Amino acid sequence: MSRKLGGAVRRNRAKRLLREAFRRNVRSGLPAVDLVLVAKPEITACSQAEVEREYRERLRRLAARGPAPARRAGPAPRD
Repeated sequence: MSRKLGGAVRRNRAKRLLREAFRRNVRSGLPAVDLVLVAKPEITACSQAEVEREYRERLRRLAARGPAPARRAGPAPRD
C-alpha cells in the first residue's frame, strides 16, 4: 500500500476492506488467476458494501473479457 492513501490507519483500513471483499467473493467463477488490486485514496471513505459492489463489478468485467491467451511453456525463442 502506497503512502498516497494516507497514514497507517487509512492504509490498514483499505487493506481490510479489500481483503474482506476478496474473502467474500473468492469463489467468483474465474479460473485460477493472480489479481493485483490497486487502492485509490477514495477507498477509505467507502463502506464495505460499496467496496464489494465495485470488486464484483470488476470481476464481472474481467470474466467477460474471456480467457487470456495461452502462454508457451519453455524458454523464450532466440532471435
